[in-house]
Amino acid sequence: CVQTLTDHTQNVSCVAFHPDLPVIITGSEDGAVRVFHSGTFSLENTLNYGMERVWCIACRKGSNRVGLGYDEGSAIIKMGKEQPVASMDQSGKIIWAKHNEVQMVNVKTAGAELTDGERIPLQVKELGNCEVYPQSLRHDPKGRVAVVCGDGSYIIYTALAWRTKSYGNALEVVWSPSGDYATRE
Repeated sequence: CVQTLTDHTQNVSCVAFHPDLPVIITGSEDGAVRVFHSGTFSLENTLNYGMERVWCIACRKGSNRVGLGYDEGSAIIKMGKEQPVASMDQSGKIIWAKHNEVQMVNVKTAGAELTDGERIPLQVKELGNCEVYPQSLRHDPKGRVAVVCGDGSYIIYTALAWRTKSYGNALEVVWSPSGDYATRE
């Protein structure tokens, strides 16, 4: 046994690991759906739609929608954000994270004159993965490092090579113009 997830008042009837998001979703005969973080096993949210017992949970890779089956009906819910978190520095480098995968592109490499609404052909560079599930992403004022916040932690990475420079516990990180930072725990 790795971890026991508690909090339901009656029998647990179904469990699902989301294929993309870091959550474990449980359903019970008490009518509640509980969402646990799959890394820390802490309770993130409790949902109750008043449709009696929960019998099934369905998740699909590539989607943040979750289907719930009850005695008296069904519900489809959205979890998390569909849009990736992103940041652009002053030189035109954009870093974004979708789930734990981080990618970068430089919009200044397009070079040619563009018209409004035209697609820009850009080379996307894979930077790697984050150790936390990104909920925010910000460059420092100089564009040399970027901070990822998520799961109650922050990690500061070098912006080009995506190597860990610093980390700690925080809900949010803000940068000063000089490149110093402050955290909110």
